Amino acid sequence: MLQEAGSTQSIFVDDQAVFEAFDVDYGGTYATDFETAIGTAAVFPTDEQIRDEISDLGQLTEDEMEKCRENFQDAKRFIKKAWPDRPKMWNRFGFDDYNDARASKHKLIPFMERYLDLVNDFTAELTAVNFTAAMQTEVGTRANALISASKTEKKKEKERGDITNKESC
Repeated sequence: MLQEAGSTQSIFVDDQAVFEAFDVDYGGTYATDFETAIGTAAVFPTDEQIRDEISDLGQLTEDEMEKCRENFQDAKRFIKKAWPDRPKMWNRFGFDDYNDARASKHKLIPFMERYLDLVNDFTAELTAVNFTAAMQTEVGTRANALISASKTEKKKEKERGDITNKESC
């Protein structure tokens, strides 16, 4: 499309006097305005480029989801160790919700936020069973990284509509 616009603009420049004789609006800066508009459109990314970027951001979000899954799986041992024979307590940490949450970022984000809140609420009990401060901090790091990756992906998805719907293109 840009190539065709450039060809049309070149033809227009060659015949500008004829166009201007037909309609004076084709005179003055019309040729340079036309060329500027083509240049402006040329710097916009293609829809394919935007889709590829969104896909890459989606992969980064998925990578963060996997790290969250691994983090929770590693922590389960310590949660069970801190509260042996207390499945209701385990469920407070999400044992009963994990299978649904693990597959969807929309479910995994609130799952990780709740898990982090409980880790913070029960720091002493978890530390007592060797769930170290570093491990506890990692829960927050993983939750925040997932939230950040998801927000970045969603922002780009919104921008896609904004960019591809611009009238100046």
